[in-house]
Amino acid sequence: MSANYSSCIYRSKDPVRNFKIKVILQRATGKTPYAQNEAETKSSELAQIKSNIIDLHSKREEVIVNWQTKIFSKREYLRYSNDNFEPKTILEDHYKEECLKLKERSYQPGRIFTYIDSDPFEFYDEIEAEVTQAPNTAIPSYLQKVQSNLKKRRPLVGKTKPSEVTIPKKNIVNYSPTKEESSRFKTKIVPFHTMYIMADLSTAENTFTMNDEVVLCCIKIDSNGAIVMKPDFSKDSYFIQTGGFARETYEYFLEHVSSGITTDDLLREQRLHKELYLRHSQYIKNLVGTEFKMPVIGVMKVHIFGEIISAKNFDYDDLHVYYQLDLPKNWHIDRSVPLSGFTPTSRTKVEGDDEVAYFSHPFEFDLYYKNDEFNPLNHDELPKMPKILFEVASYDSWNRYRTEGYTWTQIPVKPGMYTESKPCWRPRGDSLIYELRRFFIGGSPELEDITYTAIPSDHEGSILSKFGFRTFTTGTLNIRLNTVFQSQIFLKRSKKTSGLIDNLANFSSVNDLIAILEGFNLAKNKMIEARENSKVLLE
Repeated sequence: MSANYSSCIYRSKDPVRNFKIKVILQRATGKTPYAQNEAETKSSELAQIKSNIIDLHSKREEVIVNWQTKIFSKREYLRYSNDNFEPKTILEDHYKEECLKLKERSYQPGRIFTYIDSDPFEFYDEIEAEVTQAPNTAIPSYLQKVQSNLKKRRPLVGKTKPSEVTIPKKNIVNYSPTKEESSRFKTKIVPFHTMYIMADLSTAENTFTMNDEVVLCCIKIDSNGAIVMKPDFSKDSYFIQTGGFARETYEYFLEHVSSGITTDDLLREQRLHKELYLRHSQYIKNLVGTEFKMPVIGVMKVHIFGEIISAKNFDYDDLHVYYQLDLPKNWHIDRSVPLSGFTPTSRTKVEGDDEVAYFSHPFEFDLYYKNDEFNPLNHDELPKMPKILFEVASYDSWNRYRTEGYTWTQIPVKPGMYTESKPCWRPRGDSLIYELRRFFIGGSPELEDITYTAIPSDHEGSILSKFGFRTFTTGTLNIRLNTVFQSQIFLKRSKKTSGLIDNLANFSSVNDLIAILEGFNLAKNKMIEARENSKVLLE
């Protein structure tokens, strides 16, 4: 096998014992001229071999090789079937028994044979590292052989659990590790098994030696199911040459002939997958439950999942955002949930013509709406959606605090995802002193009540005038909102928001209506009973 042949990696979850390869070997030429020029490239050499093919009808040998199946070579067969051979290991004793059984059946080994994982064989061309820089280092050293054999060993399971191994956050590289640290952090090799498909290219008049044995294919399979083939299955034929003056050329093919899955096995596998999926889905249902927790009648629950994405084009760096939820009348929230929060400080970076500071800060609110004082004749009493107020500020390394801008957004009246870019503004002072103080020592005009960003909390009336309030236009705040509405009236598939609020308000008087009807029926029954009693007395 040439070192120029590329390898291919496959992955399979099927049992490796089903892996089969068909190997076809035949002599392609009798003699070819000896290449006098050692600098001749591989492509030109193969072209010369193909052009000099004169005997394609020689004896053809075809063998189907199973994974880790031992096929003896001529040299091994003669050695182990000899009655005078004395085995020294358990493996040699086993091979002697097998060869004696084959001898009784008049078995004749062919050119194709195998070396399995238990055989003491190593293909030295796989050792790529050279010991020295000398040009003649084809024979690997003893150390290279030992290291190559160590790669095939199964790794030892350490006493330290993976959860107990900690990696330091600083001084990660230890230039003077102890023996205990070296053994603890040693890289573990994934175990694999190797099999070689070989060819004996010796002539009949020569003695059978290992020098005539050539590797046709090397197969490695690790514990993760990865199959490494070198070379890959044949699209075209592969060529090998013998040594010596004759330099006979052989061609061989590698074909994947593993048995495919039968129809019964396929149906059985599909049925097992279906049962596994049903069991897993049932397990998920048991964890989640079959019903959502619904709010009580007359209450609508609103889930808000928001994100402060970024801020851009503000005057100064080191920005952070303060946000606060403003609840109108008849809106409620759990007392344990805070109504405000801060983002971490973020530095800006230039993107095109903009200076952008990214936050990616999430926030979440669970709100409840319940109206006990709804008047259907006055539609002005319909509730307004809550608002989220934002304040953008900067705080630099000189402890200078500046207000960069205010903005606000209203919770959408329909569920869904919304991405908004809100322009910001900041108050403007009456003189230049405020701007000088803002530049040199920090500090700037700011709102006493952040609700003035939208509608002040103490405002009464239907008209709000901000005439005379002087501001500067600043940057832009990008936010994202995801809203979910949950109520029992959605079971009726209400489509209009006004109808939704009307139904929510009407639900608040259902209990009073039921109480009135029950009182009326009770009084009616008492009157009927009294009338019947009076008739009895008169008679």
